[in-house]
Amino acid sequence: MNKKCSTMFLCCAIALGAQAADGTSTAKTDVLGRHVSSTHKVPKAYLKDVKKTAEQKAVVKTAGPQQQKALALTHYVNPPMITTSGVFEYKKNSSGNFEKLYKLNGNTVSETQYKNQIKQIEDADVPRLQYAQANPGNYPTGSNYQFATFATTDECSGQSSCTVNLETYSYYNQSGSHFVTREDINFWNYSSVLSNSNLNQYGAWSGYDGQKIGIQFTDIDAPQENVISNGHLQVMGDCSNNHYANGVIHTSKVARVLNKVAPGAMLYAFSTNCNNYTNNLVLESASYWKNPQVFIGSNSYGQALPKYSDESMYMDDYIYDTRTIEFASIGNDGLSNGSQATGLGMAVNAISVGAVHNDMTYHQTSSWRNPRFSKKNDASYTGSSYVKPEIANFADILVPSEKSLVIMNQRILESYFTQTSSATPYTAASVALLLQKFPFYKWHPEVVKALLITSSIKPITNASSHDSDNEGKYAMGVPEGRAMFENNRSRFWNGNNEDFFDNNGDIRFTESNIKKNKRYRIAISWLSSGTYVRENGKLPQDIDLRVYQNGNLLDYSTSGPNPFELVEFTTNSQSDLTIEIHRYRNDGGRVLIGYNLLEVQ
Repeated sequence: MNKKCSTMFLCCAIALGAQAADGTSTAKTDVLGRHVSSTHKVPKAYLKDVKKTAEQKAVVKTAGPQQQKALALTHYVNPPMITTSGVFEYKKNSSGNFEKLYKLNGNTVSETQYKNQIKQIEDADVPRLQYAQANPGNYPTGSNYQFATFATTDECSGQSSCTVNLETYSYYNQSGSHFVTREDINFWNYSSVLSNSNLNQYGAWSGYDGQKIGIQFTDIDAPQENVISNGHLQVMGDCSNNHYANGVIHTSKVARVLNKVAPGAMLYAFSTNCNNYTNNLVLESASYWKNPQVFIGSNSYGQALPKYSDESMYMDDYIYDTRTIEFASIGNDGLSNGSQATGLGMAVNAISVGAVHNDMTYHQTSSWRNPRFSKKNDASYTGSSYVKPEIANFADILVPSEKSLVIMNQRILESYFTQTSSATPYTAASVALLLQKFPFYKWHPEVVKALLITSSIKPITNASSHDSDNEGKYAMGVPEGRAMFENNRSRFWNGNNEDFFDNNGDIRFTESNIKKNKRYRIAISWLSSGTYVRENGKLPQDIDLRVYQNGNLLDYSTSGPNPFELVEFTTNSQSDLTIEIHRYRNDGGRVLIGYNLLEVQ
């Protein structure tokens, strides 16, 4: 994407596979209710390209100055946060051994120092604290449920792989039509999937299992109590006696995938039976203070919707304020009824996941049109399209050591799982391994998204035919283990709107130790207020990425609607790279930017 483009919950799932988507005023304050640069030393570049729509101009014309300010403050002024920046690199030293290099606020620190200092900063984070205070909620009082279960024969039991002819997960689309198809899927033992992705060598089987990482997952029911046997599952939100077999099966399979890939992680389960979605997020936010803390969320359900929705807004505000790394299924609706993605998958701050077979082809149902922005009170508004999903990952997962169980004497909890409902927890759990090994990535969904985008280098053979409108850059490959865990230089900038950018609206720095004729991938990603996006039908900030070497532009990415940019290039010398992150448009909000440079092997 090398040009500006103007075009570019909760599911009541009935079945096993839930859709698992300028003004020129001389006033003392600007349109966002902030002091202008002459009174508050805010460089005017921060307000560059703040354009009013006709609707906004009408409001400014009819409302008095105090009303204008009040309106702006109501929606767009965020609680202040501690200004923090960091740099992390995992590379070989002069002895040929890998070492971790940390910088925090410009100072080189050890890993222990980094962990201690950053936790103090994060535990005092005002937006996170105020999120739960502004949205009070209590944990539901759970009922002690028991389901009739017994061991049964499974055609995959004990095998390392098996081909299953099964009905794909059925669901109801918006018009109420019921889709059921049959397909042969070659399921592989989850350990083989880990091997195929290289996660075994660089994460899962190199001493890391997700210990001290909390993963919350919200699904369409509560999981089967004994589906996780190592005590690493806490059901936080079972407050209903009206369980149904398909929901229990789907949720239990999600828990099983999370546990098998990251057996050391603590899983916190929330059922959508308990509360509305907003309250569930409040409960999940409160889980931050549990031990271990929640750093990751996995959402394998959702309804296919035509445009950015309230569900998307809730998720975006949650991530924006708490900076939890949230993964969401893009959905399995494909192009069948004109829908684009799940409401949660459309969240611009979430990392949305598509499904890939073990033969490196997209799953039949993983085919989308890019979603569009919308305005909350304007049903006729159709905003720009933006790229989703950001990544795709393995989905056909087998757990042969687990025999099938009959749930509520109705349905079988099989030992296999597929579609975006399985690809999502698989990805979430792989990131738990990353966070355990490299604590730098905790609290940084913006950096993790950039890293996963750059590391998606294992080609999906039929990718272009499954997402033809994303211009061939995103979700074209699967995240590869070595690319996730080695040869990355990651950065973040967290602060308020006036922080980090210079008078020209730029963040500029150099990358040294560059190799000649080497392939590099660089991505940036940033977080946005969901409330702003929902009310305005666009992102509050448009940020671009350019890379120079020896004064020459190597590559650039300047898409308009996307909350991320990606460049890929081959160097022509060993000279340093100059990285330019340019804020093309700024309508307010925090600076929450992540960056990752990958030296591709």
